Amino acid sequence: MIEKNNDDYTIFFFTFRGISDNFSGFVYSPNDQRPSKHDFSGDFKEIKRLDKNWFWVGSY
Repeated sequence: MIEKNNDDYTIFFFTFRGISDNFSGFVYSPNDQRPSKHDFSGDFKEIKRLDKNWFWVGSY
């Protein structure tokens, strides 16, 4: 999924997508900004920095 924030685009790569609302994946943020809890119309329960510009997110 791609989400536009002002002039930047953030990209979400799913690694798991449940039937109802459970999902997890990697977020690439070109400005190295941590994703907020409700980005991508989600409800992230866990956000971990993996590397510069990369985060792992999960909603369970």
